[in-house]
Amino acid sequence: MDYLGKTRPRRLTMLPDGSVLHDRAAQKIRRAEQGHQYAAAQLLALGAPRPQPGCDPALWLREALAAVGTRNIRHRGVHRFCGQF
Repeated sequence: MDYLGKTRPRRLTMLPDGSVLHDRAAQKIRRAEQGHQYAAAQLLALGAPRPQPGCDPALWLREALAAVGTRNIRHRGVHRFCGQF
């Protein structure tokens, strides 16, 4: 098994229930892409205010994250290996 190093460091958005709001889910909300309803429903279930009709999704996401009390955690990356098990 070969050690390939670590993945790049990144920021994780931790929700109050201990789960992570993944960057891709947040991007879907910002751009109102297919599947954004599921990610928005997670925030609504945690107490985020409902988005008003016609509001900017990126602005709503910022307000929703603040309303539910998310925390940004620095993740230092994970170790990567390649080979047969």
